[in-house]
Amino acid sequence: MIKRIYLPLLAFTPLIANADPLTQYQHLPTNVAEMPFFATEKQAQQRTDEYNNAIDAIDDALDDCKAELCNTLSQRQADLEYAIDDHQEKNGASITSWLGGPAYTPETGFMVAAGGLFSFSTNREEQALQRSSVSLFAVTTQGDAGFGYGIRSKQNLFFDNNHTRFSGVLNFSDNAENYWGIGYGKGKAQDSSDDTLMRNTALTYDANLSFKNDYGFYLGPALRLKYYQPDEDTIPLVALQDDNFNEFKDKPLSIGLGVTVNYDTRDVTVNAWEGQYLNFEYINYGSVIGSDNDYQKVLLDYRYYHSFNPGRVIAVYNAMQWSKGDVPFYDMPTLG
Repeated sequence: MIKRIYLPLLAFTPLIANADPLTQYQHLPTNVAEMPFFATEKQAQQRTDEYNNAIDAIDDALDDCKAELCNTLSQRQADLEYAIDDHQEKNGASITSWLGGPAYTPETGFMVAAGGLFSFSTNREEQALQRSSVSLFAVTTQGDAGFGYGIRSKQNLFFDNNHTRFSGVLNFSDNAENYWGIGYGKGKAQDSSDDTLMRNTALTYDANLSFKNDYGFYLGPALRLKYYQPDEDTIPLVALQDDNFNEFKDKPLSIGLGVTVNYDTRDVTVNAWEGQYLNFEYINYGSVIGSDNDYQKVLLDYRYYHSFNPGRVIAVYNAMQWSKGDVPFYDMPTLG
């Protein structure tokens, strides 16, 4: 009696352990057009778990397979890894990506950044709604002036079928940079060296809230906050001899309010492959809202994106800026 109960189970168990992942998970689509939208987040998460289980099962199968089968399994695994991202995006699931690595620029020297990107949908029921994202990165630098550090963050939020959107950019740094003076000629006349390096603490935050009107334009308020405090012990002679620097070195805070108007046909706002973007901004910085300085700025920029081959995009960026009033050196355009 005991043998009749257990022998069939013992014979069936290896079939489960060695199930062919190509057939066991063949119901999982890899074409985004065939992927279903699930009614609840729980159902969407269950499908995400299925994708992960399939990828793990193929990993196990790759440990012991013949060449031809290994190639088939590897391709299926790659398709599933792409598909899980498409599934999560289509169903409005939250995705966290961790990123990091080294870099080098002539201005900052050797740099290491580490952080992440959190992507999500503010309303998963709106299928055409672009995904919102918030990124946060810590940055360290090692250049001619020694160690520096900073924090960088971008926020792109989309609501109401893309008719309302918010964008914000935060940069904080405690670092050193070269200061030559105001104007291209002063930078051209002197090479960067210890005589131009100046350490500073800087904070900028740019924010736009815009609403789409019946004519396809986005219109809304804009906020600009800038803080720049040079280290008194590292101010170079070239800065001390500059009139603009002396006028504004003790006026570190500039706060501006204004308006932004833009027309946007980009397919994906935060990572465009096709489309155009035309933007106009007017910002008024004034003591009435707490700014140390009084001036106005106008920005006009145009961007064009064209995908000429899968995975390859040519992008064109043009910008013009006008200013009027007492503009501090730390809010002037820079070239580098």
